[in-house]
Amino acid sequence: YLAWHAPHSPHQRTPEAALYAARFPNGPRAARMGQITNLDAAVGRLLQAINSSPALNARTLVVFISDNGAPGYPSAPGSAPGSGGGFSVYPSNRPLLGFKGSLYEGSIRTFAVAAWPRVISPGSFSQAPLHVTDWLPTFIYLGANPG
Repeated sequence: YLAWHAPHSPHQRTPEAALYAARFPNGPRAARMGQITNLDAAVGRLLQAINSSPALNARTLVVFISDNGAPGYPSAPGSAPGSGGGFSVYPSNRPLLGFKGSLYEGSIRTFAVAAWPRVISPGSFSQAPLHVTDWLPTFIYLGANPG
């Protein structure tokens, strides 16, 4: 089990943020982009290590998920989360309505990526609804039934 918490607030600047400073000089966007670049490189190193061992690669299920959509920030006094008006979303959840903390799709509909050689076909795709709480019983079952 390995959990990264970036990109997430507080938006701490990584060395990679310098790559975006000229394009995004104000606000936390350069720091956020640096966190994403750093995360991408770290995931790449992890996958490279797994793939370098045939035995480990054959037995490793890699799952990459998000817990929620992007947060919304008040842009007008008296605005309420989920109201759709007076809140700006950074970054955007478009075309979905809503943001983290709301019950709209912009909060609860996120991506998941899974890779498992000889079990999950590369390039396969599913639109089946899935909730993050579904993963634990799945992992327990797979751990008890490795074959």
